[in-house]
Amino acid sequence: MFITSTNNCPSDRKAKPYILLHIPSKLALETMLQEKNKSKLLHSYAYICHTILQGYLSNLKLKSAVEDRRACSKYVPLDSRILRKMLTRNKATAIIKDLIAWRVIERNDTYSVTTATISGSCKGYRFTEGYRNSDIRWIQLQNRPMWKKLQQQREEQQLRQQLQNSTDHTLTFLHQQLHKLRINLPAAFEQVLKQEGNIVPSAENTIYRIGRMRPAEATPGQLHTPDTPVLPHLLFSDITPPSSSSCTPYLPSYVVSFSNFMRLGRLSKFYRSSTGQEPWEFKVDRKTGRLFTNLTNLPRTFRKHLYLESHERMVVVDIGECQPFMFSIMLMKRAREIWGEIVPEDVQKYIQLTGSRNFYRYIMDKCGVAAEQRDVFKQQVFGSIFYCSKWIAESEGNKPGSIFISSFPNVYRILNESKGNGGTNELPVRLMRLESEIILHDVCARTAQNVNDSFFVATIHDGIVTTASRAQQVKLMIEEACRRRLGHIPTVKPEPFNYMEDELISA
Repeated sequence: MFITSTNNCPSDRKAKPYILLHIPSKLALETMLQEKNKSKLLHSYAYICHTILQGYLSNLKLKSAVEDRRACSKYVPLDSRILRKMLTRNKATAIIKDLIAWRVIERNDTYSVTTATISGSCKGYRFTEGYRNSDIRWIQLQNRPMWKKLQQQREEQQLRQQLQNSTDHTLTFLHQQLHKLRINLPAAFEQVLKQEGNIVPSAENTIYRIGRMRPAEATPGQLHTPDTPVLPHLLFSDITPPSSSSCTPYLPSYVVSFSNFMRLGRLSKFYRSSTGQEPWEFKVDRKTGRLFTNLTNLPRTFRKHLYLESHERMVVVDIGECQPFMFSIMLMKRAREIWGEIVPEDVQKYIQLTGSRNFYRYIMDKCGVAAEQRDVFKQQVFGSIFYCSKWIAESEGNKPGSIFISSFPNVYRILNESKGNGGTNELPVRLMRLESEIILHDVCARTAQNVNDSFFVATIHDGIVTTASRAQQVKLMIEEACRRRLGHIPTVKPEPFNYMEDELISA
């Protein structure tokens, strides 16, 4: 257990967070690190010691754990995923080596793989005899990056506990639904690798594994076409030959850019989660109420590689132009407070455009933007109109902003008022909360209570992913939720999710 808090300080100064970690009282870690010229890494060394000690104290009271010699003599395994997240792999490895060399901890080097009849074991760590039965003392540290990571770790632990013994049936239901998703990983990897001219073998009988990134010049014999420029990073992959008699897998290396390396990492993480090798990303943002998962974090271009265990086609049923529509609800309420029942024409026009899913098209036509640039242009609209400060919206080179202001002057007035004193932060949070109330806390909550296990549902912020056969049912649920909570029904349309547009079923 760790404790995080903030110091008492004058109201005009920002509170400084601090961490309380426990270590053996006989361990003079501060002095030891000062002698080794590593005082700046005190928080990292203390965290490793705290984690090992935490293993002793797990599910035991502090006093009884210290007095229990058998508990204190046990080796404690360290979760490499948590260490990578908290310290990075190289730093954690170096710290553990130092603590072993300084005879602070010792390692059990026995390692065995789990088989059908024998339970395996991993390497464990414990304090040496001089520190093992020592009392415990708290060490107080101020390190904001680690404080943030510990806060995040605690939230994830609380969420996992909530999912195991949850009274929130909706989150449990949505978490279970993710286990139905699968990804064609070789085809997804092939899509990324071919973007940069790599020579890629057939996706069939291919298994990819992400390795370390190294400078491209350092490894000769790279597989790429002659006209491919040398890029700063490499991806290593395992190619399993079709022949089962082959002992050694073929190990080529591919030249990829850093951005594509990160995409490959995200695809690999999705695959490992879908096959049970690691937990799903699953976090509800406390500020906006949005649910973030591997699915929401996956780029749109890779959706075609997803499929269900049942192999049913998937559609996404979303609220058309969701955030402009959500703002129209706030706009309508404020306009009636200002002008009564007779609202200005530009306000009525904005409400009509967002309700019919034509707002983006209207601004795009005014700006001369082609229809195929819609997704990119949407981001420009948010950055130059809705979520930016007033001086950016009114700047001379901001064409979408100037068109919006000239077309909807009264709407722009209320938009600036809605942003609050911060200018850019309050409005997006309010709109996202409205969105999550509709999608997550209304539609998904009712779905979790009233459907059986064959009904697939997953969320992508302003939309719900389901099977093609359930699309019409989900569409009616979203419309009913908007009518009940907002008083208006937006354009709700099923769209293809993991297949091509011309295959879209008629809803």
